[in-house]
Amino acid sequence: MVATRRTRILILTALAFTIGLLLFAYPGHQDTAKILDKVEEKVRLSGDSENVDSKLSQQAPAAAKDLTVGDDGAFDPEKEYMAILEVAPVVIFSKSKCPHSKFVKDLLLKAYSITPTARVVELDLHPHGADLQAYIGKVTGRRTVPNVHIVGTSRGGGDEIRALHEANELSTSFAKWAGESLRIKKIPVPSTN
Repeated sequence: MVATRRTRILILTALAFTIGLLLFAYPGHQDTAKILDKVEEKVRLSGDSENVDSKLSQQAPAAAKDLTVGDDGAFDPEKEYMAILEVAPVVIFSKSKCPHSKFVKDLLLKAYSITPTARVVELDLHPHGADLQAYIGKVTGRRTVPNVHIVGTSRGGGDEIRALHEANELSTSFAKWAGESLRIKKIPVPSTN
């Protein structure tokens, strides 16, 4: 009896972990996050996990719903864009081989401490990257990468971010644009004596 109970808990933990990984890969799926939270709560509160398996299987179809697909079943770049922007206050739309994108990612992710962590979307690796980039260009007027968004608003690309950094205004500008939704500070460079 104890071994069966432990096995069920291990299986549920593995399922929760898998769903968590899917959430990380597709962060716009808030319905999945709500289901995962409910399942984890049931596992924690349940002294006997007999009914948790059946409840999980009843709720699983909602977790599979793709929120980036329109009513006609086709990819909806607007829904995908909005879902991405909800994930973090700082989103960097990038391309993995672009030198300007690399500079901005290295700068923001290594030279600054940003909480919550900035989200990077590699458009050349995204399954619908070309459609998403075209949509972003249409709504922001910036068709190139990198395209840095602060709380849902495009604030510039490589040149603008570099200029703010060199003028020592990047932290204050980000804080002004994001308000209380993020904390940012420059990481001090260790001095070499």
